Amino acid sequence: SSTAGTNCGLAKIAVGARWQMWVYQDGWTDMCTRSTHNSDENRAELEKLAKSP
Repeated sequence: SSTAGTNCGLAKIAVGARWQMWVYQDGWTDMCTRSTHNSDENRAELEKLAKSP
């Protein structure tokens, strides 16, 4: 987004960085996930999140 940087427990997100919001079945959202221009990379990131406890 083009909003001010957000602190997600990681380094501060740079203004203008591309990020993607994922919404899960229970309505929980993850606004701190990197979005790339490569759909395969995005899919790999989703798979890692899905397998994490």
